[in-house]
Parts: sequence; structure tokens; C-alpha cells
Amino acid sequence: LLLYEIIGYLDYIDTINMCEQKAIDIVHNGIGKCYYSDIVVSQYNKIKEGITNLIANRSKWTKYNLSSMIISGSAGQGKSKLIEQIVLEIEDISKTAGMDFEQDTYTIGTEINSDGELKKVLSTIKEQTKNPKMVQVVFFDEFDKAHFDFCTPFLPFLESRTQDNEPITFYIFAQSTYASHKMFENKAISSQNVSQRDFLTRHQLGHIDLPELRSSSQQKIFTVIGHYLREHPDVTHISKNCILLYANDGYFNGNRDLIKHCSHNCEIINNVICLKDEIIGVPNCDDAVMIGKM
Repeated sequence: LLLYEIIGYLDYIDTINMCEQKAIDIVHNGIGKCYYSDIVVSQYNKIKEGITNLIANRSKWTKYNLSSMIISGSAGQGKSKLIEQIVLEIEDISKTAGMDFEQDTYTIGTEINSDGELKKVLSTIKEQTKNPKMVQVVFFDEFDKAHFDFCTPFLPFLESRTQDNEPITFYIFAQSTYASHKMFENKAISSQNVSQRDFLTRHQLGHIDLPELRSSSQQKIFTVIGHYLREHPDVTHISKNCILLYANDGYFNGNRDLIKHCSHNCEIINNVICLKDEIIGVPNCDDAVMIGKM
């Protein structure tokens, strides 16, 4: 109980700080077409640097684990959307470098239901048409939900050496059983699951932990701003009342819940994101915070 009270107090402080800013700067918080908290962007920027270096310097891509990453986060927090944005960025980096691009997605429990099917997929990836001028992303979703040994087949695969004539391949693994990579790692260690523990150490690109929306005031506001910017690119401000409601409210369980609520309760007038209840005439920008964007 005390922990939740502390989190609530910190959320309140963050909310007041956002209201007192001249502008909420989103310029450096974009991943693809969405906006994310400083913590998520910091983790992603390290991964993006690695992606860019591997595409620009193919000779450095010597093992599959060098191009592998893990995304963690509780169900409903927007992992699929985040991965979609990361894929968009990899595609953009690839095409800027003059490379072709492809993507494959495998959901555990749908496309892959056994270790035999997994091994077949891994063989297909290695035996596919050779094209050194291509970049591809292979995404394994919900790998933590596998009712078979998902990790063991990957250990020799990720450690094996790449071939000069194959596409540069980035592997994304997503899991929702544990809220963070560290929690997953601790569980693997405590349960003495050696293959799982070793698997979690093989991803040299890094990992991203997507925090629960209710615990991140900044992420809630970025989600609201991003939602409206995609539909209304001319938006310039967000009202302070809107910030106070969404940043400080721990009711929202996930992205969809938050977006559904703001879609029903907010409106754009004179390029300001406002609560419908406060729209009486023209909103006063003195009661709103500018959205800092390119």
C-alpha cells in the first residue's frame, strides 16, 4: 500500500511539472510514428545505434546474437505497437542505405506450436534465398507462452556464424509474462532453468522494458498526444486540465483503454487538445502547454 502511495505521489509531482513547462518536448521521443517516455527511448536509442552500425558495416555482423533483442512488458501496455514502430525504423534505415527489406512474424501458439515447428522455421530462415543486399526482421511474439522448450533450439542458432551472402537479419522476441527483462532473468535463475537463463543473455542488441502505463505519467501524455497528432498533425497545444486528468489517473490499464477514453472525452479546437467538458468558446492557450515538435 505504501509503495502505491509513493508511486501516486511521484505521478502527481510529474504531472505538476508537465503543467508548468512552457512546452512538452516530443522531438526526441519519437520511435516510428509514436512517442515514448524517456526511459523507453533511452533503451531504444542504444539498440538503434547497434542496428545502424550493423547495416552500415555488414562485416561486423558475424553472429546472429549481435542482431537480436527482447521486448518485455505486461499485456495491454503496447508492446505490439512499439515493435511495429521499431520495424518501421529498421525499414527506414535499410532503405536509406539502399537495401531491400522484408519482415516475418511468428506468434507462438499460432504459427509455431512445437519445437519441431520451431526448428523448421529456423532452418527455413537459414536456407532462404540469399540476398546480401537485403535486411529482414524476424519477430517471435509471445515466446514466453510456449508449451515446449522454445529456448534450447535458439542457443546454438544465435551463436552460429553468419554467411556473407545472406540477408542481415534482426531478431525481435516479445514476452508479457514478466514486466521486465530483469524479472524474467531472475525467474530463470531461481528456477534453475539453464537454457532459458542462457537464452536471455544471448541478445547483444539489448532489451526494452515497456513500463505499465498507469505508472508512467509521461507515457500517458505522450500516448494522448501521439494519438491526436496522427489524426490532426496541426495540433499545437494540450490543455492543462487534460494533462491533469490523464497523467495523474491510474485507472487506465493499457493503451487501448486510454485511447478509447480520450477519444470519447477530448476534442480538438483551435489546434488545442481539450477535454469536452472545458470547451466553452475558444480555449485559452494560457491554460494549455505547447507541444514542442519539429
